[in-house]
Amino acid sequence: DFCDEDSTLITVPVFSSYEWSTGDTSQSIYLDTTTSVYVTVSNTSGCKAISDTVTAIWHPLPTKPVVTIIGNDTLVYSTNLNLQWYYNNSPISGANDTLHIAQNNGDYFVEVTDSFGCQNNSDTLNVIVLGVESNINEVALIYPNPTNGNVTVKLADNSITKVSVINLLGQELITKQTIGGNKQIEFSLIDFAEGVYYIRLQSETKEYTQKLILIR
Repeated sequence: DFCDEDSTLITVPVFSSYEWSTGDTSQSIYLDTTTSVYVTVSNTSGCKAISDTVTAIWHPLPTKPVVTIIGNDTLVYSTNLNLQWYYNNSPISGANDTLHIAQNNGDYFVEVTDSFGCQNNSDTLNVIVLGVESNINEVALIYPNPTNGNVTVKLADNSITKVSVINLLGQELITKQTIGGNKQIEFSLIDFAEGVYYIRLQSETKEYTQKLILIR
C-alpha cells in the first residue's frame, strides 16, 4: 500500500540477471500505480527461478481538510479520520479532537490521516486569540467531569455573565445567563448523545472553555 505523490520500492537479492514482468532488468523497481509484478532471476549457471507475485496498491490522499473558525479561537474540522492539530508547524500534544481551542496567537493547521497512513493538511490559518485564558480553574469549578448527565458550574468570578454548553461544531446547545449574581449553574445533559462537549464561560472581555465528557 502506498499513497499518491509517493511510490513503493520492490527489490530482490543479488543474482546474475533480472527480468521483471514490467520489462525492467534491474535488481529493484519503483511502482507508482496499482499493479502486480513478479521477477525471473538467473544465477551464474543460467538457472532461473520465478518469484511470487507482489501486488502494489495506490491510494489517493484524503480530501484536503477545510477548517472552520468559530468566534476568534475555536478551530473545527469534522471527520472520522485521525486528526493532529499543529501550532507554528509543531504538533500540539493531545490535540486530536475535531475541535481545538487555540490558546496562543500564531499559525494553526490540521493534518488528517486515513487507515492506509495517507495524509493531507489543511491550509495554515493565522489565529489571533482575544481574551482566552487557559486555566479555567481560576474562575470556576465544573463537576462531575466526566459526567453521566448532570453538571454543576460553580463560579468564583463575578465577571462571568454567560455559561454555555457547546458541541464539537461550536454550536451552543444550552445557554444560561448568570443573573442576580448566581454563582452556581446547573445543566442537564440527560437527553444528549454520549461524547465530547465543551463548557464555555464568558465575560465582557474574557472567555474560558473546558472539555466535558458525557458517558453512560
